Amino acid sequence: NNYLGEDLGLYSSGLFPFFTYASIQNKFKYLNEIIKEHFLTLVDYEFNLCLPGMVVSIIPGLEEQNEPLQKTIKEIFGESRKKVSDSTFYGILWSIILRNQRLRNVCIKYINDTVPIYKSIEENPETKEEVVNNYYPNISILVVNSLRVLIEESDLPSQRVGMDFIITRFPIYNNILTEEDKILLLISGLQLLIKNDYSTTRRLQMWLMGPGQEDELEMGDPNIKYMIELLIKAIKKIFLSSETIGKKENLSNGIKIIDQLFKQQVKLVDYILEFVSIDMISAIELNWQNINHNPQDDIIARVKSFYSYDPGYLDCLWNSLGKKLNVITSSHIEEEDNSQFNDEMDIIVRTLKFCLDYVYLEKIDKKIKFYIPIISSLLKGLLLYHVDTTDDLFEVKPLIVLALKFVKSLQLGTQLEENSTNNSNSRSVVSKDNHYVPFASSI
Repeated sequence: NNYLGEDLGLYSSGLFPFFTYASIQNKFKYLNEIIKEHFLTLVDYEFNLCLPGMVVSIIPGLEEQNEPLQKTIKEIFGESRKKVSDSTFYGILWSIILRNQRLRNVCIKYINDTVPIYKSIEENPETKEEVVNNYYPNISILVVNSLRVLIEESDLPSQRVGMDFIITRFPIYNNILTEEDKILLLISGLQLLIKNDYSTTRRLQMWLMGPGQEDELEMGDPNIKYMIELLIKAIKKIFLSSETIGKKENLSNGIKIIDQLFKQQVKLVDYILEFVSIDMISAIELNWQNINHNPQDDIIARVKSFYSYDPGYLDCLWNSLGKKLNVITSSHIEEEDNSQFNDEMDIIVRTLKFCLDYVYLEKIDKKIKFYIPIISSLLKGLLLYHVDTTDDLFEVKPLIVLALKFVKSLQLGTQLEENSTNNSNSRSVVSKDNHYVPFASSI
């Protein structure tokens, strides 16, 4: 019976923009005499068509310092939710956040005020599936991407509200989001470390560590262990993405991210750096190749500065290389087809050469026992690789020199204990399981 229905598009294109620029008195007339009397009385399929434009039109009124106006808008939204379902209504709000920069802050505030916090089936009247369907439609694409856009936003208030929403609705241990969704949110959240704004980085830490652990990590907590696993995967993804490898600025930002992360949470170094060092160095090495091997590149300076910040950082790099070599040689040692082995070894060889020229520091302290299994793994991997791929050891000479430098420091700084007398005729190194391997005969 509503004669406006057929020509609604014509009227709406003029009416919807009017609200933003109207006086307070006219805004009330618009809401009560047009929206309530005509739009809310439309049949369902016509109302569905006009709802996105109507929401965009009136939601800025929630930012007005006028409580009766805010109350009227919220009443209209309540009636709208009854007509179209929560899923449709909140889907529109998430879409606005994704596409409309001007309205992101007010939309997430409304969502934050109206969406319940899901804790468990016992504490919630709605099941997890109902919560997702009602408030987070198309969660992995629409909701996660909307939140990523929000926290990557240059507007600090939007970032803060976005992080507050993530902290309360999607704790790191919560199972509403999939692991992949959490990793994507982590990648965006870690970008906040670059700007080093206290309010947003504090919120990031609260999300990662959980309440009460922002300053002191309890490493025995299973939630913390799970968070560390996600962090490792997120950081790996940052350095392995084509956008990072192809753009020097993104690569530099990746180094800044882990630099700031470790400076704020020193404990994380021991649990994370060893697992991401190879990915970071490999990405830097690929970028270095693309800039014609320029030794003055600022990325080279940044990575040198990073690894010289703490001697433990360099330890993590060598240890990760040693472990990687062990894994590669152990997994392919009995295979007839060496193509995958050769590809993986090429990456390690390029990485080692790059480290030798640009990352390796001459100042190795006397805590040399740490390096013994690394040298054993390094030599094992290199020799197995080059026996099959080349007769010319000239190509591997810089790597052998690197190994010899370490071994020389080992000999100066370490007294080989029980087996030293039994191996007096040959220099020795120790493998990962503490079995001595003849160094001279291996060469």
